[in-house]
Amino acid sequence: MKSFTILFLFIAFACTPIIAQNDTVSIPQGAIQLTPELYGEMCIPFQGKVISKFGPRGSRMHTGTDIKLAKGDTVVSAFDGTVNIAAPHYGYGLLVTVEHAQGITTYYSHLSKILVKKGQTIKAGEVLGLGGSTGRATTTHLHFEVRVNGKPINAQQIFDFENNSFLARHIVSPSQKNSIKTSATEPETQIASAQSTSSETKSHKVQKGDTLYSIAKRYGVTISHICELNNITVRSILSIGQTLLVP
Repeated sequence: MKSFTILFLFIAFACTPIIAQNDTVSIPQGAIQLTPELYGEMCIPFQGKVISKFGPRGSRMHTGTDIKLAKGDTVVSAFDGTVNIAAPHYGYGLLVTVEHAQGITTYYSHLSKILVKKGQTIKAGEVLGLGGSTGRATTTHLHFEVRVNGKPINAQQIFDFENNSFLARHIVSPSQKNSIKTSATEPETQIASAQSTSSETKSHKVQKGDTLYSIAKRYGVTISHICELNNITVRSILSIGQTLLVP
């Protein structure tokens, strides 16, 4: 009988260097510049086919980009930052959120396994979890979001997930009316905002007696904003001890 030696190799960093599409685009005044000093070397969280884009989905807003992957595929952080959430989170399933400089937060959801902890410092390209289909997902994929001060923006205006390249080295804040050029031959495209709140997101631990209505009233926000931010519906059952993000 032949003997086989199985070698398990943990890859701490799994980022292929991103190819810049255009390094000469003009940067609008007030834009957030994604400099290596603050954000590290930008990385695609996972290179794959986009199966659902950012934008309206029926009566709801799809606040991220869905990228097809297989269960167990490695997912990496897009920028340097600090892990804020590393836990199951309602419709997101197993969720990791990473806070970055200047109010930027990235979301990585539907993971099958989380490989980081809350409060951990993470570098761009560092593996934070494995792909899966936990939460509200009908197929294995990565639901990836980029938010600025709690407001989701279209990540495909920054990243080309299918070609492992980036389209901009900066982000225009959703509160601004400016536009960015994604290439020398394309028209200017405004980065869209899906919400109207301007403050940074907070977290609320669900307590006995809490309802979406009471939480929304307490923080002075709408129920629909809480639902969008947490990928839940008005009919979702709240569990004592779970954390809700609040705009």
